[in-house]
Amino acid sequence: MLALLTFFLCLDCAMEKGKTLKNEHINKETKEQIRSLTDKLFDAILTNDIGIIQAMFATQVLETQGEEIEKLVARMHSSFQAQSYRMLDEYHVQNAATEAIYSVGPGIPGDNDYLIHYLPPHPETFVALLIPNGLDSDFLITAIYAKHDDQWKLDVLQFGQYGLFNKNAPRYYDTAKEYHDKGYLIDALNNMELNQLCLRPAGELWEYQKHQEMMEFYEKLKNEFNTKFPLPLTLDNIESKPQIFRIHAGILNDGFSPMVLYLTSIPLDNTAALEAENENVKVEVNRIFNGINVGKKYVFYRAYHELPDGEKEVDHYGFVDLGTQ
Repeated sequence: MLALLTFFLCLDCAMEKGKTLKNEHINKETKEQIRSLTDKLFDAILTNDIGIIQAMFATQVLETQGEEIEKLVARMHSSFQAQSYRMLDEYHVQNAATEAIYSVGPGIPGDNDYLIHYLPPHPETFVALLIPNGLDSDFLITAIYAKHDDQWKLDVLQFGQYGLFNKNAPRYYDTAKEYHDKGYLIDALNNMELNQLCLRPAGELWEYQKHQEMMEFYEKLKNEFNTKFPLPLTLDNIESKPQIFRIHAGILNDGFSPMVLYLTSIPLDNTAALEAENENVKVEVNRIFNGINVGKKYVFYRAYHELPDGEKEVDHYGFVDLGTQ
């Protein structure tokens, strides 16, 4: 208990001692120095120039994390191609106590409010949060620089999903609550699945103000769904007795649509019988899962002969149903 108390006392000291300037309040010269480094970092990611990025890091970071950094840069390079980026936020931290966790964030209570928690490697650090432009998926690049002998060096580089189709985690949470209020349980759950994809865009460094609230709502929806619709769910009203084993959000180029996966006893090469069965499956799915086709462009179906295990490719036959826009 004493150790825990000491930690929080240190944290309070760090918050008192540290001074944080945000966005337009940052000194112009400092901001230009970091922007020049960030431009260089962004261009090197696009060209997968690991040499340039390694030279930007502090030596001690490379010694312990060099291999992980190389893998991260390769993943970023393969994930997007963009000509420019925009700054979500910038934070210049001065006089931070390096023995305790420091936090920066907008400081404006609201759904989008977040905190970046990190252990400052040096008393003066700079946190840059950038998002590549022009993509359906908003990726967040988190770069934390530290002042080493009057020279800015990278100490932290993170990469993650910030948003999908112009919605971030809090927006998917709001949408999920609206669907749940309408009694559209599948839509609420699908939106919370997308919420989870965007919940930690900087890994464990990032925490939304409503993180715990969102997690509790997601668990509530999963429990409600599992109680009401335990899977696999056999469609007894259909002679062939197909079994639904999963429903999830299928991500497309222009959005997402519900994806219904089920087991069938009909051979996959008997397409006429599969199509006849699927017509009945659609009727049952729309009856059982309230709102699943409402306001949707499509609802997708996949018929399987065996459960996919995530390791080997399993044959299936697909169908598309037009929703009711």
